[in-house]
Amino acid sequence: MEKYVIPENPRYRVEDMRKLQDRDPVSASVIVNPTLIEPILESIAHVHQQANSLAARIDLTIPAEGWQEDTSGGVTLDLPVEGVTETMTPVVTLSAAALETAGACELRETCETLPGALRFRAVSAPEADMAGELLLILPGGGSGGVLPAAPVATDGEVAEMLDNVFSSGE
Repeated sequence: MEKYVIPENPRYRVEDMRKLQDRDPVSASVIVNPTLIEPILESIAHVHQQANSLAARIDLTIPAEGWQEDTSGGVTLDLPVEGVTETMTPVVTLSAAALETAGACELRETCETLPGALRFRAVSAPEADMAGELLLILPGGGSGGVLPAAPVATDGEVAEMLDNVFSSGE
């Protein structure tokens, strides 16, 4: 009898579960109730699809040139980044090589989004360019949509499944 091989990095999909069920329908239906599992797998697939539209990752360089005096003290830099809107949430991670430069100019830990730009703040302009990566989290957590409803097993269904699984060897 062919056994289902669990991959090293499993990603269970509905079609995988159907293959399992097609190979050994009796054991598969005892171990995995498709009416419960399929909606869960579809929800997981939907989450993976949404995750791809949740954020954008961009390499960036914060230049040493172009900083302006700020009326409230310190300096600011409006760095043009195509497609940025005010409703996005920026997360900037500097390269290890840029950390000393960022510390010396007292670059603030946060930046803000403006239409088409990011605004950085520091006590003084940096002495050198700083390389990093920008993660832009899109407004509303992505493209929207609602997860498909997954049925919830009743206590009786769970008890029956556990009885079937744990009593099958006796």
